[in-house]
This record gives sequence, structure tokens and C-alpha cells, in this order.
Amino acid sequence: VDNQKELKSAMDNMRRVRVQLSSKLDMQSQPLRQGIFDLLQKLRSIKGADPITSNLPSENISMGIGSKRIAGTGRTAGILLKKQQKQ
Repeated sequence: VDNQKELKSAMDNMRRVRVQLSSKLDMQSQPLRQGIFDLLQKLRSIKGADPITSNLPSENISMGIGSKRIAGTGRTAGILLKKQQKQ
């Protein structure tokens, strides 16, 4: 099986991803844009040694992050109330 085209395409895509994630420098080696890894490192130093959350709703609720929801005030509360009244 000759997969030279796929391999070349994958290598080219990896190069593009690396360029997008890395910092961009101007002609005098001054940073124009920070890379994603630099930004993540800066976030970690600001927040301390805590790991960066994955922003899953279950994790946010367990950590007490986000809005507090009051029972019976959601988007479908009216529908549920009508169904309960019919029964």
C-alpha cells in the first residue's frame, strides 16, 4: 500500500497546526502574537498550580462555578407545569 500522499498531507497539516499554535515574531524577533502554550502557561501562573478545567457543566457545578439555577424557572418549566396540571 502506497500512502505517500496521505503521509505528506498529514505532515503538512501538522506543520500548519504547529504554526497556528506557536507565537509569531516580526523581523526583529519581537513577538507579534503569543502562542497558545505561552498563554496557557500564563494562565497557570495566574491561577496558581490548579489544573485548567475542561469547562464541563458537571465539573463547573461541582466546583461552584456559574449561575445558580432555581428549580421551576427554566425554559421548559411552563410545559412541565401544564403537564402536571392535566394529570
